[in-house]
Amino acid sequence: MSEEPRYLAVDVGGTNLKYALINRSGQMIKKSRMETPHEGLTQFLEAIEKISDKLKGQLNGVAFSTPGRVDTTTDTIYCRNSTLPYLNEVCLPRKLQKLGLPISVENDGKSAALAESWLGNLNDVKNGMAIVLGTCVGGGIMLDGHLWAGSRRLAGEVSLMPAD
Repeated sequence: MSEEPRYLAVDVGGTNLKYALINRSGQMIKKSRMETPHEGLTQFLEAIEKISDKLKGQLNGVAFSTPGRVDTTTDTIYCRNSTLPYLNEVCLPRKLQKLGLPISVENDGKSAALAESWLGNLNDVKNGMAIVLGTCVGGGIMLDGHLWAGSRRLAGEVSLMPAD
């Protein structure tokens, strides 16, 4: 294990899995990407295990940024209408127990807002929003310096807004 805590940050997109090894202060040590597996959950989990194996002994935890609503009390992803339907109702920490690492999961838009608040354009800003434009559209809202999830954890989800 490395002396300084390091974490694997994984952005799960409809097209690519982008991942980075980061330290506690958010500095990227390594980064890479691969095509997101579309065959199913087994192939997705195998891809994550392969990435983790490359970094064996360097990791203190894994953080996932995913499309869809995430119940952060159970780390369950709900993304019925996603380009990755195999992730619907999946609890990644349970599925990836064999990694032997703490695992956290958050919605991609909310992850972006948190990251921008920590190290980016929303740093020292009490109220702001981050928009994620990728295969789909997402967002996250910071209010009074805190992530605003809303009563159903859908606050900031631009792709779910009615168009009429």
